[in-house]
Amino acid sequence: MHNQHPGRRSDGCVCQAIERCNQAETVSAWIRDQRLWRTRRDLADAALDTVPIHEIATRWGFGRVGDFSRAFRTAYGESPREFRSRTARRG
Repeated sequence: MHNQHPGRRSDGCVCQAIERCNQAETVSAWIRDQRLWRTRRDLADAALDTVPIHEIATRWGFGRVGDFSRAFRTAYGESPREFRSRTARRG
């Protein structure tokens, strides 16, 4: 079974997750957070360890690697490269 994001129903509908979205948070922020979560999941996936970080970022809608890197660091407290390196050592 694939890592399933919390709040996502098995049929793929994210409607309930959007409804539960904090009212103070904008929809665009929620979408960005979902994309960041997916890049983080992929960066931790040993099967994707040869896929370049910029390719994973692009796959999830980040057009500029610098913007992605800054958003990732803000969200998770470390760069995508640091995260990947740290999770690789654990695995």
